[in-house]
Amino acid sequence: VLTVSGRLTEQQLAQIRADSWVKGLAQTVDDHAVQRIPPPDQRARDEARWRTLVDELQRARFYFAENSSVLEAGEVARLTATLNHLRELVALAPGLGHDPFQIVITGYADTTGNDSLNARLSRDRAQRVRELLIDNHIDPALLIGMGVGSLGSSSLDAEQKRFAALQVIFSKSGNSE
Repeated sequence: VLTVSGRLTEQQLAQIRADSWVKGLAQTVDDHAVQRIPPPDQRARDEARWRTLVDELQRARFYFAENSSVLEAGEVARLTATLNHLRELVALAPGLGHDPFQIVITGYADTTGNDSLNARLSRDRAQRVRELLIDNHIDPALLIGMGVGSLGSSSLDAEQKRFAALQVIFSKSGNSE
């Protein structure tokens, strides 16, 4: 048995299997450890899908009740789309060289409380979204939660300032074949 590992395309694997030297060396080629690189056209589609998913996730907002880390009615329903997007990112990441990546969950508060309360509340909101993602089988190692307090005197209504948002952090220096 010849064990092959690393990042290879299907064409490269086929060449290894067909090589006369390899055939003379081993009866079987074990390619379970190979990280398969999609063909260029598939890679371009996967990169485009990755960008779309990142954009969707970074537009996601989870809104909370006033002075609370309880999600507003209907917000948990939004979670399904977010979970699907995250799972697809996890599946795409290794083939695109974006593995590992992380999701930063940032909680915010309105200006009705004092700074100390708003800092804690915004942190609790980020933590609540993180817990929901973990409860739905998203790897905790991918998720970073943080609170930043209130948004201050922005032009948003108070209701619009009570939310948690997601940001995808990844390297763009993945291998390109």
